[in-house]
Amino acid sequence: MSDIENIILTACATLIGGILLLIVSELFKVLVIVPVQKTREQIQVVLSQIDFYSNRLTNFFSAEPTEHDIDIIKSITQDLRKVATDLQSKYELVYMKKPLVLLKVLPSQERIDIAFTGLMFLHSSILYEGWRDYIVNLIEMNENRIERVKAA
Repeated sequence: MSDIENIILTACATLIGGILLLIVSELFKVLVIVPVQKTREQIQVVLSQIDFYSNRLTNFFSAEPTEHDIDIIKSITQDLRKVATDLQSKYELVYMKKPLVLLKVLPSQERIDIAFTGLMFLHSSILYEGWRDYIVNLIEMNENRIERVKAA
C-alpha cells in the first residue's frame, strides 16, 4: 500500500470511529444521564415540598375548616401526590440503576419506595382539630414520616 492509501484508510477509520463514539455517547446521554438529572431534580422538588409544607403537616387545622383552609388542604394533597408519583415515574426511566446506586449517583429502589410511601401517607394525613381526641400521636406520626422521606 502506498502512503496515500494508508492516509485515506486511517482517515476513514478515524471518521467511522468518531461517528460510532458520537452515537454511543448520545445513547448514553439520552438513556442514562438525562433521566438521572431529572430524577435528581425531582428529589430536590420532593425535599422542597416537604420543607414547605412541614409546618402545615404537623399542626391541626380547625375542626370546621374555612374555604381558605380547604384550598390549602387541597393544594397540599395535590402537591404531595404529584411529587410522589413524579418521583416514582422519573426513577423508573433510568437505565443501569444498579451501577448508579453503587456509585451513589442515585438512591436505591428501597429508598425511593420509602419516600413514595411516606409522601402518600402524608398526603392523606392532614390533621383536623376534631381528631385530636381519637389519635394522640398524629403530629408525631407526621413528623416521623417527614423525617423518613427526607432521609430516603
